Amino acid sequence: MKHKVLITIDHKWRDLPSYVYLGVLLKSRGYKVEYFRNGIERFAISGFQPNTIILNHAYSKERQKYLKYLDSSGVNIILLPTEGIPIIKENLPWYAGVGVDLSSVAVNFYWNKTMQSYVNNHPNLRKKSTKVVGVPRFDFYKEELNSLLMDKKTFCKKYNFPIYEKNIVFATNYTSASFYEKNFAFFKKDIDVLNPPFLSKDEEELKKIPKTDLESRSIALDFFLELVKSYPDVGFIIKTHPSEDQTFYHKYFAKKIESYKNRVLIISNEYIWNVLGIADIEISRSCTTAIEAWILEKPTIEIQLHPKELYTSKEHASGSVLVRNFSELHQAIESYLKDPFLEKEIILKRKNFIKKWCFKVDGKSSHRVIDEIVKLPQRPNSLRVNQFHRFVYLTIKLTDFFIHDLKIFKWRIFHKDRQDSLGRKDKFFHYKDIRNWEKRIIQTIQK
Repeated sequence: MKHKVLITIDHKWRDLPSYVYLGVLLKSRGYKVEYFRNGIERFAISGFQPNTIILNHAYSKERQKYLKYLDSSGVNIILLPTEGIPIIKENLPWYAGVGVDLSSVAVNFYWNKTMQSYVNNHPNLRKKSTKVVGVPRFDFYKEELNSLLMDKKTFCKKYNFPIYEKNIVFATNYTSASFYEKNFAFFKKDIDVLNPPFLSKDEEELKKIPKTDLESRSIALDFFLELVKSYPDVGFIIKTHPSEDQTFYHKYFAKKIESYKNRVLIISNEYIWNVLGIADIEISRSCTTAIEAWILEKPTIEIQLHPKELYTSKEHASGSVLVRNFSELHQAIESYLKDPFLEKEIILKRKNFIKKWCFKVDGKSSHRVIDEIVKLPQRPNSLRVNQFHRFVYLTIKLTDFFIHDLKIFKWRIFHKDRQDSLGRKDKFFHYKDIRNWEKRIIQTIQK
């Protein structure tokens, strides 16, 4: 009987391609692979009955308890982070797994040795269970897979966007901002479940996080509009983070860019590498997208505009030009539009950062993951089959997640521009997305 691997996927627009690539590589080694949405994997446990499961984290006590049951039932637990470079230093130990029960984890992958080092003395860590592999999704920037990325002409045709000589991309990551004005209960509940030790449990203290993020977003967007007015011959693209309230941006810009609508494109549902491909300059705030722009050797600008900016990293900013006000931002844009030359000091800092936090960007991170997975034994499986969960799994398979979509979107499910209660428009994958990526990846590898 084939070794069965269940791959759980969180964000479609961040994680899907790299996880499908893992699935393709596993299938080529004779494994049977199933993909399922992160958070509802319990249905696939009964329906698919995997020998191995890949998850993104085990922070919550409830998940740790469930993983202990899976491990005792013969299932190999693998943790593969979707974000492995925490920005705030105080957060690093917890993100690495300090204070988390990792006793049931067979393999705990890390993007870098820095994060791995925090759990060297973990009290219940299995011997030799931590492995550093780099960033699997960065494999798409290297030779074997980079032909999957869009070129400028294809991108502009897809979005009916004029081909400008120069384009500026602003990659947003104000993921907490919307929780100040709405859905704060969700924000607090999420923190209560994950229980990160570095955050206060006091509600008023917690509210300062989305409040500061909202203020920071407001400053940044005002500056962005000023740039649009200042450079009439430049194309501008806003790429929102998949976890942000997408509806905010579309409402915000609906009237403000009326006279500039042919020069401003707001993109929610697109892979960042396709957007960066058209960028001549990338603007962001201590975001992973900047690192991806570095891989493409693009000029990047780090914005730290709020006097009490929470989400910043001096080390992360070192590979970009740092700006703290509009005058500095305008000056940096002006300089890079005239000459995109990167100073030797910035290039060196980028190389040092990538070496420290990304291990190796060599197109082989996914292969390093697979090399560890194939070492895992196919243990006797004693999972208890929950017949209701099995029925839900089969229904999801038959309807391509329709019943889960119905729970997420409710009456909005039939709306053309539907979004969930947090304003996210297309976070979750469907099996048609899996088939599309499998086909494209296999064709690319065969070439």
